[in-house]
Amino acid sequence: TSDDPLQPGLTDLKDTLAEAAQVRNLKQAGHPEKRRKRELDPAMDYLINAEKHAGLMCRRKVFDVCFENDAADGWREQTTATVYGWHHLNDMGPSIMMWNATVERIIDCAHHRKITSVPELKRETGWSDADQFGSEIIALVQRHAAPLPTPFVSTPLRLTASGTVNTALPLLLDTAPASPCPPPNTSAPKRKNRCGACGQEGHNARNRTCSKHPSHTATAAGKENVHILFAFLSILS
Repeated sequence: TSDDPLQPGLTDLKDTLAEAAQVRNLKQAGHPEKRRKRELDPAMDYLINAEKHAGLMCRRKVFDVCFENDAADGWREQTTATVYGWHHLNDMGPSIMMWNATVERIIDCAHHRKITSVPELKRETGWSDADQFGSEIIALVQRHAAPLPTPFVSTPLRLTASGTVNTALPLLLDTAPASPCPPPNTSAPKRKNRCGACGQEGHNARNRTCSKHPSHTATAAGKENVHILFAFLSILS
């Protein structure tokens, strides 16, 4: 028997899938189906509720079991049978070649691109057989790893009519210094007031500086009266 503590849960999952396949076969053969309500496909049910099923607790294991995405486990079983024989594989399981925790660590590191060489495999997993079988694991990781995303797409430069590469920047990116803008005209002549009485600029009719202001007329009349008074007094004397 295997020493994997998750083996009972995986066995239960496989039994459930086999039962579901048998029900589908009976339905296709024309036998009535004794189900009270519509149920999810077991694979989808385990995928949605992976954390609620003992022995799974991870959606990746659902894919490994339901969709045969078990390249690492297949290599481990085949290598165990080749090195130790099928009887040891049946009696002790594939963990004599590689522990389950080591397989999980390899998968996690492969997802994050942390294993690309045998020294990196030894550093990340501490696997004792890395020197002997590490190259096979690296090839397995490279064969099943997803391609790297391309963050940038390069566009070739256009060729001008002369055959040279056009490296001219767009007008919006032109860094050539532009001609300076003329400063605003701050010396524009200010409009002056024009007097409506005398017609001169710089004051209005209410300003005392105007020659025709009423105050100037009253003063001139007063001075004339004084001169007449002095002339009259001189005659009397």
